[in-house]
Amino acid sequence: MTLKIFDPMLMIGISLAVVFLMPIWKTLGGKKLAWLVSVLLYAFNTLFMIGVSYRALLYPEGFVVKIGGFNPPFGIVLHVTLWGSILATFVWFVAFLSILYASTRYDAEPADVYYALLTLIALGSSGMFLTGDIFNLFVFTEITALAAFGLSGFMKKKGTSFATIKYVIMAEVASAFLLVAIALLYGKLGTLNMIDAAATLKGIGMTGAMVLSVLFFLIGYGVEAEIFPLNLWAPDVYRYVPEEVIALFISGSSKAAAFAWLRMWVMVFGVPQKLLDTMLWIGVITFIFAETMAYSQKNFRRALGYASLGQAGLVFTAISLGTDLSLKAAFLLMLNHILSEAVLFYIAGNLSEDGTAPIGVKLPLIFGFLGAVSMPPFIGFWGKIFLFMALAKTGHIAMFVLIALFSIVEVAYMYRWFVKLYGGTSQMDLTRSLSPVLLTLVSFIMWFMPLVPQAVNILDMVVKPFLQKGVM
Repeated sequence: MTLKIFDPMLMIGISLAVVFLMPIWKTLGGKKLAWLVSVLLYAFNTLFMIGVSYRALLYPEGFVVKIGGFNPPFGIVLHVTLWGSILATFVWFVAFLSILYASTRYDAEPADVYYALLTLIALGSSGMFLTGDIFNLFVFTEITALAAFGLSGFMKKKGTSFATIKYVIMAEVASAFLLVAIALLYGKLGTLNMIDAAATLKGIGMTGAMVLSVLFFLIGYGVEAEIFPLNLWAPDVYRYVPEEVIALFISGSSKAAAFAWLRMWVMVFGVPQKLLDTMLWIGVITFIFAETMAYSQKNFRRALGYASLGQAGLVFTAISLGTDLSLKAAFLLMLNHILSEAVLFYIAGNLSEDGTAPIGVKLPLIFGFLGAVSMPPFIGFWGKIFLFMALAKTGHIAMFVLIALFSIVEVAYMYRWFVKLYGGTSQMDLTRSLSPVLLTLVSFIMWFMPLVPQAVNILDMVVKPFLQKGVM
C-alpha cells in the first residue's frame, strides 16, 4: 500500500462531511448516534494522522499536497511537516479523549451542535498545522475561532457569558489585524504561498510594509497564542468553560496559533534581527506575568489558566529565537504542555466538595503536576534545558536568569496546589477518568524517548524545514 493514501485532504473532507451530516445522525439515532459517529471520526483521524506523520518522516523538508491539482504558487497547497503532523495527531487524540469525557455531560444540548463544534475546532486547528498557504491559514484560523466562540459560550453557567464576550471581542480584533497583515504581504510580494513568499522576500528584504505586516501577524496570532497583553481574556475562559473544551484549546487553538507564528516569523520572514529582542522580551514578560498571577490565585482552574499562559510565553520565546536548539525546545514544550495541563484540567472538573482530587486519578495527578513544572524525566525538562542552552548560546543571559527564577515560582505554587488536591477519597466516573489516564500513559511512554537512538534524528527532522531561511 502506497503512503500516498495518507493524504490530509481525506481527513479534512471526511471531517467536514461528518459535521454537515450531524443533524441527520441525531435524527436517525438521537444523541447517542451523533456521539458514536464523532468518536469513530476522532479515532479514525488520530490513526490516520499517525500515518501522515510517518509519511512526513520520509520527507526532511515536508511534503506538498496540491489542492485541485493546481501547481503552487497559483494553487492552494498543504505543506505537511513532521512538526505540524505530530501536533495535528495530538489534536485529534485529545479530541477523542474529550468526546469520551463529554459522553457524561448531559447539559450539552443540543448535543449534535456541541459535537459539531468540537469537530470544527479540531479540524480548524489541524488545518492550521498542515496548510502551506497564508490565506488558507486565515480560513482555518477563522474556523477554529468560530468553533471556539461557540464552545466557550455553549454552557449557560455563571461567568461563561462575560468570559466569552471578552474572548470574542479580542479574537475579532485579531482577525482584522490578520487580514491587514495578509493584504500588506500580498501587496508587496504578490504571492500567499509560504515557500514562494519566503523566497521573494529574500530578494527585497524587510521593508517598512513588511515590518508592519510582522507586527500585525503578531497581534493576530498573539491573541490565540495567549501572549501578553493580548491574553487577558484567557484566565476567565479557562475557569468557566468545560474542561474537555479547554483540553482542546490547549492542544488545538493555542498551539495552532503558535505554530502559525512559527510559520510566518521563521519560515516566511526569516527571523528579522531588528525585531528579535522585542519578540523575545514579549515571550519572557508573558512568562513572568503569568507565573506571578498564577501564584496569587485561589481558584485551581484559574491558576492552571495562568500556568498555561506561562507555557505559551516560553513557547513564544523559543520560536522567536529561531535557532536549532530553541525550535527543538518549542516543540518539546508544546507536547509537554498538552500532556500535563490537559490532564490537570480533566481532573479539575471533578474535584470533590472539599477541593480534593478523586482517588482513582492519583497517578495522573502526580504526572500532571510533575510534567507541568518540567521535572525530569518528562519531555518538558528537555524542552527547558534546550531553551536555556539556546538563550545562553545567543548571549541572552538576563532572559535565562528571569526564566529560571520564575520557574521556581511555578514549582512553588504547583506544589501548594498538589498538597491541597492530593489525598481525596471521592470517586471519578470511569468514563471520565479514561481521558487523564490515557494521556498519562502517553506521557509515561515519552519518558523513554531519549533512550531511543532514532529520537535525536527525529527531533532534527522536526525542526529542519524551519531552519532553511535567510536571516533578515
